Amino acid sequence: MKTGLYCGPSHQSLRVFRKHKAMQIHPSIYIHNAKVKPRGKKALIVEGGGMRGVFSAGVLFAMGMKRFTEFDLYIGVSAGACNLASFLGRQYERNFYIMENWSASWRFINPFRIFWGNVMDLDWLWDITIRNYRLNLHEIFKDSSREFLVVVTSMNSGKPLIRLLFLRQ
Repeated sequence: MKTGLYCGPSHQSLRVFRKHKAMQIHPSIYIHNAKVKPRGKKALIVEGGGMRGVFSAGVLFAMGMKRFTEFDLYIGVSAGACNLASFLGRQYERNFYIMENWSASWRFINPFRIFWGNVMDLDWLWDITIRNYRLNLHEIFKDSSREFLVVVTSMNSGKPLIRLLFLRQ
């Protein structure tokens, strides 16, 4: 009996892949015996989602520990941009540690505060992070050959704001 998943020619992921042929695939994730050749730039894109960012923080932690860190373009959306900043600063465990230890604490998120303020105390989280686990800005800014796009939502308009932080020289 044959086992495994079959992705026939009409499978949506294959259609997307064919549509974006310039997409770079790292050799470590090639399908065994596949005849796919990488082309173009390599990009690392990290999604946002607030506390759901703990998943991407864990993935970036594992990638950093395996030294799978060289990309041409880094794109972070909201919490993903925060995770990527730590990744670019070579503090691979930083955001995972922050989310696991401080973001999950009652001091940060407390549903009872809904009656007299904000459920989440972002000021406290910001202060404790700066005081105890500062972002390594020197490491981030020392390599200007990387492009880092940050996408956030405007509080005023609700529309996305896109900022390029590092320009290729």
